[in-house]
Formats: sequence, C-alpha cells, structure tokens
Amino acid sequence: MINHKLETSRKELLKNNSSKFLFFAWALERLVQYYVYKEAERINIGYLDKSIYRTNLIKESKESEENVSIWLQEMILIGLIRYETDEERELELVYITEKGIDAYKAQTYQIIAANLLEAEESRRLSRWAMWLAVIAIIVAIAVAIFE
Repeated sequence: MINHKLETSRKELLKNNSSKFLFFAWALERLVQYYVYKEAERINIGYLDKSIYRTNLIKESKESEENVSIWLQEMILIGLIRYETDEERELELVYITEKGIDAYKAQTYQIIAANLLEAEESRRLSRWAMWLAVIAIIVAIAVAIFE
C-alpha cells in the first residue's frame, strides 16, 4: 500500500513540476518579449496570471489558478521576477530581474521543462511497449498451441 502511494506521489510530482517549469519558461519568455520588443519594463501581473490559459500549456481550473499564483510567488522568491504596486494607477506590476534574464539566456527552465516532458513521454512509451510485448507473447503462445 505504501509503495502505491509513493508511486502516485512521484507521478504527481513529475506532472506538477512539468507544469510549473513550463510556466516558469513561458513567463520568462513573455517578460523578455515585452522588455525587448515593446520596451515595457513592467507589465500587469494579471496578464501573466490570465493569459497562460490562452496557451495549451495548462488548462484553466480552480486548481490551476491556485498553482499559477503559487508559481508566480515562487518566481518572486527565487528572484526571477519582482513585484510592485503602482498606487497611482492601482495596478500590480511584475518585471524580470537580472537573475531572470540570466536564466532566460541560459534556457534553464526551458531545459528543465523539456526534460520533464521527455520523461513523461518515455514513461508513456514504455507502458505501450510493455503492453505490446504482452500481446505478442499471448499471440505467440496461442499460435504455438493451435498449430
């Protein structure tokens, strides 16, 4: 029973980390695009919070909204982004830090996300291969019996 729960939690951890690091990579990408192409040093945090659902990275749900908020806080804690409030316009703004730019340049979170996604796909492929091998064995036994 304990092993099953450990396997489940590992699977969930892999899935959650894949989503989190995809979000980190995506958020850094968006902030760099705004910084470089639109010369906007700061953007409304609501943009990052809501526009992720216009992509196919994660599906919108109450749980994912909570995760996105947590992930933004993690990015702030790690030092990838900074958060400030514009009292005059009543906006919550976010901007990429030097550490975030360095992580973007090194493609740190893109590589982590790609590796985690590859691990998920490898697991899926190995399950299919296992089932195919079982079916092949059953067919081989059936052919041997009825010859």
